[in-house]
Amino acid sequence: MKIETDGVTEGTIEDFTKGHNLDILVVKNSRDQLFYSEFRGGDIKRGKWEITVYEKGHTPEEAIKDYAIQISQETLVLSAAYPDYRKEIKVWRLV
Repeated sequence: MKIETDGVTEGTIEDFTKGHNLDILVVKNSRDQLFYSEFRGGDIKRGKWEITVYEKGHTPEEAIKDYAIQISQETLVLSAAYPDYRKEIKVWRLV
């Protein structure tokens, strides 16, 4: 599998999202009243494993900021279960 890179190595999660035409999903959990964020349809590849990573916060902005810290410089896998649509993208150093 080829990992896509775009030549950019550092930027904000907002710029990374726009540059790769991605959607960040943010939902409020009714039980704990926290916001949870993740890339829609995305997993993170760590070694030979692909895991779902999300973060939570008291505000949508806090959840997204913490998510950016978790995925910074990792490999994002989109549509992992669908070989014809699967895509791997190297996440920038998110600041």
